[in-house]
Amino acid sequence: MAVKKYMRLAARLWPALLAIVLLSTAVGGAIGAVTKQQYQSTAGLIFNVGEASSAVELAQASIYLDQVMTSYSALSTTPYVLDPVIEKLGLKESAADLAPQISALNPSKTVLLDVTVTRKDPETAAKIANAVAEQMVKSVKTTAPSPTSSRVPLLKAEVIVKAVPAPSPTGLGLMAMLGAGFFVGVLVALAFLVYRAKTDATIKRPTELAESGSGLVGHIGYSSDGAVGLEGMKDATAGSFGEQMRITRDVLLAEWDIESGPPKRAATPCSKVPRTLLVTSNLAGEGKSTVALGLAQALSTIGAKVLVIDANLRHPDVSRSWASQDSAGMLDAISGVWGLAELTKPLPGTDIDVIPIGDQSRGRFEQLSDSELFTGLPHDYVIIDGPELSGVSDGDSLASVCSGTLLVVQANRSNLTDVTEATKRVQLASRGPVWTVLNQVDRAEMR
Repeated sequence: MAVKKYMRLAARLWPALLAIVLLSTAVGGAIGAVTKQQYQSTAGLIFNVGEASSAVELAQASIYLDQVMTSYSALSTTPYVLDPVIEKLGLKESAADLAPQISALNPSKTVLLDVTVTRKDPETAAKIANAVAEQMVKSVKTTAPSPTSSRVPLLKAEVIVKAVPAPSPTGLGLMAMLGAGFFVGVLVALAFLVYRAKTDATIKRPTELAESGSGLVGHIGYSSDGAVGLEGMKDATAGSFGEQMRITRDVLLAEWDIESGPPKRAATPCSKVPRTLLVTSNLAGEGKSTVALGLAQALSTIGAKVLVIDANLRHPDVSRSWASQDSAGMLDAISGVWGLAELTKPLPGTDIDVIPIGDQSRGRFEQLSDSELFTGLPHDYVIIDGPELSGVSDGDSLASVCSGTLLVVQANRSNLTDVTEATKRVQLASRGPVWTVLNQVDRAEMR
């Protein structure tokens, strides 16, 4: 269950996860591109006690050697050593410029000294390392004290390892830095995914949605063997999707009868007022068009005559799928050019009718004043596929003339606070009850 949870969250957050990986890879590549390749060569020296005339002098020399190894390490990067090296090799730089390229390391509790030179050119690095080591041998002879009984220095140094040109540069190259950046990016992306999973406050279960203050009439599974997308909605009565829509239909109709009473029989066909249901959502893309058409087909299976109206100005999915967007439609009826009954079109292969959005230059939903627009329609139910509520006021105008509103909430997307605010907003605008349905619920969350 946990793996599926992370996979679903990753599918939802993939743009951010991909951006993290790409950014990290780009940073690694940039570092690799601007970092100059360097080569290191090391020469090794050993320090010994020189000639001593007595055991006392030998002991003193050994103690002295232990004490001065750190000093000789520092001496290797001073002008006292480097100036002769620069002159010998004909380098065009000062001792101050050369010193940062040299390091001298004295391993703990040893009399060894490793002189390492880092340069862009491996040949030059090896030459400088050897030259510094040779100059250190000379410097020890001139700086080490001599015992009183001899002019031979108390200490002496000897080169035991000659530096050779390095076959490959130190550090990571461009490709290695790209790989390292990618690896770090994957780790950061995984950490971000885990963080979001731990702090995810979105609605996942119907019981959580029920806390929003509206009546929950159903839930639709994430994995459905029924219709997928509007193109598959012409046969949305089969499979688990159809079953879930029929359950939602039954609960919705029962709640509608409780809230508003059963439908009243009209004295004449012209005075018939169908039940009108606005299907909306807080955010775009939560599946309201699919739910609207699925519910319409579920109603038609019990013999009801159903009309679906596309009232989504920004995303007229119903019109795009089955009716020409240039055809007269809902907006033409609002402006008074046509009556709704004149605009209905049968949806091929189904028992429902549809009305497209219409000419968007003709009217606006703010012009709606009452529900008289639907009076006289021969349908039992009118389902309006409305716009999302977030950032749009059309939903409020449509809710004010409908006898009920169904708020579609996509699981793992909206949080309870936002849905509760959207519910309160619709309840204020609607002249009828407000219900909710949870869409794309993971079946694992229901166990």
